[in-house]
Amino acid sequence: MAEQISSRPRIGLMTFGDERDYMWEGYFGGLTMPRHEEAREYLGSLPLEVIAFADCARSKQVVDRQVKELKAAGVEALFAHTPCWSTPNIVVRAVQGLGLPTVIMTSKSAATHGMVGMFGAAGTLSQVGVEHIRIRDDFGAPVFAEKMLPYFRAASVKARLRGRVMGIHSMGFSLMPLGALLLGALAENLGAAPAVWLACGLYLVGIMLVGVRKPIIRRLNGQLLGEVH
Repeated sequence: MAEQISSRPRIGLMTFGDERDYMWEGYFGGLTMPRHEEAREYLGSLPLEVIAFADCARSKQVVDRQVKELKAAGVEALFAHTPCWSTPNIVVRAVQGLGLPTVIMTSKSAATHGMVGMFGAAGTLSQVGVEHIRIRDDFGAPVFAEKMLPYFRAASVKARLRGRVMGIHSMGFSLMPLGALLLGALAENLGAAPAVWLACGLYLVGIMLVGVRKPIIRRLNGQLLGEVH
């Protein structure tokens, strides 16, 4: 039996923090970790498949490990969470390492210095030409449904279409020599016109069979790609 693929966008969640141990232990750690758990809970309640970690990314070693695991999990976009002050180069390292559509988010709280960290990272990404969107709001705000979810859906569709389109393209061009061989044999025995009519008939029968066996193809759009068995 074929396995159904999830139609939900697969998102990687990385929460970043201050790499300085004395600031993390003395101040930012106590503010960041509860917000990290809040992010995991909130994103998990949305129509998303979220790949997250128990720890925050505060060093190059942790960033590289999490990036490697997210790549292995096949995530299609990144939610870069900077709830408090986060070392900007750590965030940039993760975004560039994944090379995926990215949402950078922080809360409205002025006590966490999250906005400073977010704009430091986001400004660097803009300077090096990495496209992303920024959200400065609290979880549950309308911007997440109005801006973030459509962005993640578009990223998911793009990632899934890329493999399918290239697969069909490669299969079609790879089979052309075989089709030419068969068509040539038919033309030699039946004549050119009957061979072409027969080939067209077989092509139409193939399309009809696929349409009958896969009715979802008749109504396929970007949001239904994950439902194809």
